[in-house]
Amino acid sequence: MKNNMFPLLCGTVLALGLVSTSCDSKTSSETGGNVGQTAAADAKPVAVPSFNADSAYQYVAQQVAFGPRVPNTPAHRACGDYLIQKLKDLGG
Repeated sequence: MKNNMFPLLCGTVLALGLVSTSCDSKTSSETGGNVGQTAAADAKPVAVPSFNADSAYQYVAQQVAFGPRVPNTPAHRACGDYLIQKLKDLGG
């Protein structure tokens, strides 16, 4: 049951992120046409980890290797377990 909730949780987080970033209560006329200009001026640099294309490819290749991941099949559960373990390993 725990593995079945993972795709739902990911979808929910993605949807909430899209909704929260796409909704702006002020229109450009209310802000003088400079929507986002204040936020850009107040932005602080963020340390972004380097992207390793080889590692990214290996993660995707591992997921594809499980085969078709039809819900409630062994391949679906195995891929879910793999993703959970990878996120735990990367998250500390």
